[in-house]
Amino acid sequence: MPNLSNREGDLLGDAPKRIPSGRWFHIIVPIMTLCIVSYMDETRADHRGWLVMVTHNWRNKMSNSPVFIVASAYGAQVVEIYGQPLLASIAAHSGASGFEIRRELFPEGDVPLGQLRTAIKESNLIAVYSAPLGMWTSDGKINRNQVLAVFDEAKQVGASYIKLPLGFYDPLSSDVDELGDSLKEAGPQIHLTVENDPTAAGGNLRRLRSFFENCTRKGIPVHMTFDFGNWSWSDQDVFEAAEALADYVVYLHCKEVEDRSAPTGPISEDANAAWRHVLARFSRELPRGGEFPIAGDDLRLSTKQYVRMLSLA
Repeated sequence: MPNLSNREGDLLGDAPKRIPSGRWFHIIVPIMTLCIVSYMDETRADHRGWLVMVTHNWRNKMSNSPVFIVASAYGAQVVEIYGQPLLASIAAHSGASGFEIRRELFPEGDVPLGQLRTAIKESNLIAVYSAPLGMWTSDGKINRNQVLAVFDEAKQVGASYIKLPLGFYDPLSSDVDELGDSLKEAGPQIHLTVENDPTAAGGNLRRLRSFFENCTRKGIPVHMTFDFGNWSWSDQDVFEAAEALADYVVYLHCKEVEDRSAPTGPISEDANAAWRHVLARFSRELPRGGEFPIAGDDLRLSTKQYVRMLSLA
């Protein structure tokens, strides 16, 4: 078990500031933000979360790619003991730009949305709200009430992105307009991404491509979280999937993909590691989520090392 203090000040007090200083910075960031806003007004209005990420990335180290840390990377036991709000602070002080909240790791009977919102805001992080709720039920219908409940929780946390698995979407019978109606009801601040999960249904390349094509054709603002390792569980080729789905991807889950029998292991430092070749298929501007075991006596140091590795890859 890592040697952590329950007092956030003891754990994080000597962390360096992540935002660069200098008068030029205060001039160029507003200009860049104005340009991005103008461009977005003329193109897609559904990239609200994207604007937050881009602006935050300029405030961070501009030559590096943005890195998010996924709460599950620390393991269920560490999350249970210290809580996701404190782990979000560790991620921030290790150089991460964002933090992925995992709903399945909340304490039983306790949904600490207020604490998480405070931690995310104080740490100047971008939040992804992830829930293991398949959007489509086994009969191919939208799981409307539960999906709307997740949307509401994400808004309470102040999340910029929501991540859900596809579930049992049927290209022949499922109606994506039902999802579009749910998004309209939830409001424009919802930026939904769908992840390829490790199941035969939610990790099927053909179904996922059909889903995104249908949403695009109907103007439904849904994008993708591309998980490197989950393709192994569903016996799909990660490179084929990257080529087919790259246009829909806004967020990456980085894992080791060399060993198909263990696609959840830590990423390798090897310059020729397979995960680096997958990463090279995508824009450097996309957030890179660390979803692999992060351990050690000093979690901040371990996290910082992986943040650096991902940001520079």
